[in-house]
Amino acid sequence: MNIKKIHLKNRDVILHHIDGETIMTSLINNEISIPKACGVGCCGVCKVKKNSGIIKMNDKGGITNEEIKEGYILACCSYPMSNITLDF
Repeated sequence: MNIKKIHLKNRDVILHHIDGETIMTSLINNEISIPKACGVGCCGVCKVKKNSGIIKMNDKGGITNEEIKEGYILACCSYPMSNITLDF
């Protein structure tokens, strides 16, 4: 099992993330509340800022290219590929 770390910068919390889970799933499993609606990358409600690390995002249009360039991701359809830091 490959475990990565998710650092929530604004909360000074580090979570352990299990491969195959979305960032949103890791947050929910650790009892951290995050705004959510569609759960598949269409609405953009779960948008968070990624400060560092590599992710794979399978969005369905809930985020603009401009937002992606600014470092935003959708937690519901993003998978950490390395340790990551989020402004959350």
